[in-house]
Amino acid sequence: MPRTVEAAWHQVLTTAGEARPPEESPLFAAFAELVLVAHAEPLLRQLCPWTGMWELHFSMI
Repeated sequence: MPRTVEAAWHQVLTTAGEARPPEESPLFAAFAELVLVAHAEPLLRQLCPWTGMWELHFSMI
């Protein structure tokens, strides 16, 4: 896995794992779980993740 992909996963996992106040968004817990499930999938883990507006996207580098 290229370092760029590893760094992107690290950033997404760190951001999704940050503690947030519950009133910030009801979607936060579900989104954090989505990121963890996606990271556990070997095929998705090979792709470069990026997020935006409660969406998880993947690209090939």
